[in-house]
Amino acid sequence: GKYGQGTGVRTYPSPVGNYLLQPGDLLDIKISTMTPTEFNPFNDADRTLVPGMVYGQSGNLVQQQGYYIDDDGVVDLPIIGEMKISGLPVTTAEDSLAIRVSKYLEDPVVRIKLLNFRYSVIGEVEKESTQTAGDNNLTLIQALSMAGGATEFGDLSRVKVIRQTGQETMVFYVNLLTEEFLSSPVWFVQPNDVIVISPLKQRAYLK
Repeated sequence: GKYGQGTGVRTYPSPVGNYLLQPGDLLDIKISTMTPTEFNPFNDADRTLVPGMVYGQSGNLVQQQGYYIDDDGVVDLPIIGEMKISGLPVTTAEDSLAIRVSKYLEDPVVRIKLLNFRYSVIGEVEKESTQTAGDNNLTLIQALSMAGGATEFGDLSRVKVIRQTGQETMVFYVNLLTEEFLSSPVWFVQPNDVIVISPLKQRAYLK
């Protein structure tokens, strides 16, 4: 595989937001611009694309559904139309969309957030759970703290991360007690990761 054999994790540069968009991802897309609101075509087409737009009398934002990437890797947006973005890192997809939108708006900035970015933390943690990440660049340490941290029996020197990429399942072991994990491919959590905190060896003897 492209990750080489054995545990050559130390050779990684620090991976920044290395998640590639996939069919089935649900995206919150916001397009900011210097163009005044009344000349912004998205204002009429779909207000969820305009940051900070308020709906209705009460001033509450309607829970918007987001946009799915379909089986062909395409997202279908009002005015912009269909665009293939699966296989792209989030930042590249943002830039590609901004280029398309610049036909309609001045200096657009596009922000994409994954709405169905879920991951699980199991084993020796205070709260075993499946969480939805609010941020595309969630780190392993943040994910662990969302689960209340490890219990006193959790072995942080051998944290296991089970990751699905396409047809492959990869298993990484990370030592959170040293700094080498900063350059590990699991420093950033990816959607559908399962993080396993194993019990310390001596737990069996603590009666």
